[in-house]
Amino acid sequence: MRNNYDLTGRILLSTLPVMRRIWPILRGLFGFAEKVHTAFWLIELVGVSAMIGFLVAGIRLYVSQHTDWFVVAGGFIVSFAIFSLPRPLYWLFLRWKAREPVYTIRFDYIPGNMLDNGWVRAYPANTDVKPTAALASDAPVAGSIVIDAPDGHAYDYRVPRNVRLSDRLVFAAKYTTGTMIFTQVELSSKDGTQTEYKWIKYEPGKGPPHPTKGYDEHECTFPIMGKPLQNEWRNFEISLPDVVAQTWANRGLIFKGVTVFRLRARLGISPIEFYESR
Repeated sequence: MRNNYDLTGRILLSTLPVMRRIWPILRGLFGFAEKVHTAFWLIELVGVSAMIGFLVAGIRLYVSQHTDWFVVAGGFIVSFAIFSLPRPLYWLFLRWKAREPVYTIRFDYIPGNMLDNGWVRAYPANTDVKPTAALASDAPVAGSIVIDAPDGHAYDYRVPRNVRLSDRLVFAAKYTTGTMIFTQVELSSKDGTQTEYKWIKYEPGKGPPHPTKGYDEHECTFPIMGKPLQNEWRNFEISLPDVVAQTWANRGLIFKGVTVFRLRARLGISPIEFYESR
């Protein structure tokens, strides 16, 4: 066995002079092959780049010659995408369009009285009792207040003329037993020849909208879930055209504007934001 190892070693040693002469040749061949590969890669890169350049130039030339058709097609695709969106995404799109409120009813005059700061008594007329208000320490929205008013007492905030085209309201509220929140909306007939003013009462809960019992001709009740917040507060985002479409539209009326925001009895209320999406 040892003799076999010695023979193998002598054979390997005898090949070393040959390998020393061959190795530079092999190394040269490898280097040449690498340079050829690099050259082909560069040629291919230039060719592909030229093809891409010609393609971009061709597309640009084609678009410049058919701009009107591309505008029409783009408008159709965008409109189709918007109107086919699920309702939550559609309202997300509207919120993105109107991220800043056009007007906010604030309560930064507290401890001043509401009736001295833009609010007026809606009813009853034969009373001198004023509501009291204080900052709400448990509110999840900054600037919220708690209004203490007797049951059956309501107060209106007349929306400024340049704000009446607002079509979305956002606020948080904490309802108590006697709480009611309303908006008065300006409506018109579909042909625009008639204008009417109707009330909508927002009530936390589920169910279909319906005329308010005893006030069928003037007021509809609109159940709305809102989003629950901490300490029994709820956040409400109200699309007024959507509300009107589910209430007064069955009488052939369409939304035109919002005129009055009304609060009744004891409740917690945040600043009330008005948005214009159109």
